Amino acid sequence: MGRTAGLLLVLALAGSAFPVRGAEPVPAAEDRLLASALTALADYVDWPPERKAEPLVIGVYGTCPVAGELQKLNRGRAVQGRAVQVVAYRNFFGLDQCDFLFICSDEMENLPELLKQVRGRRMLTVASVTGACEAGVMVGLIPDHGKHVIEINPGAIRKGGLALNARVLHYARKKETS
Repeated sequence: MGRTAGLLLVLALAGSAFPVRGAEPVPAAEDRLLASALTALADYVDWPPERKAEPLVIGVYGTCPVAGELQKLNRGRAVQGRAVQVVAYRNFFGLDQCDFLFICSDEMENLPELLKQVRGRRMLTVASVTGACEAGVMVGLIPDHGKHVIEINPGAIRKGGLALNARVLHYARKKETS
């Protein structure tokens, strides 16, 4: 996905509706949309320069179909010169290699322990569940009546030693850990 297409996707997610045909969105289409948003988001993070020779690891923690969609979208792709690698995690083993962690909704009950495990690492944490940012996740891509809204937790992002592009910050709803 080119930078212009990625920017348009991020801007659309920030507040414009994605039309969904029919009364209820099709789950597979939702997964593709979420995977596209996650893929675009990776372009708008200022990644730490000390790992620029290593692949950018996008992790999916838990069980959700978005992992397969992320694999498809990121095959052969690079972000800021780093080859993208998508890895599925079912436990904490190997998380230290992850740069960008999407937390599946089935793992929300384990969120406090997961965030404790990744604390102090320069790893972007993302979820698509309402209240995730208030619980300490850095970025939320929240479904909202046929669209996704970007929420960010600026304090969590700062503590993680990361920065998001100003375009994302401008369109995102700010949340703080409660």
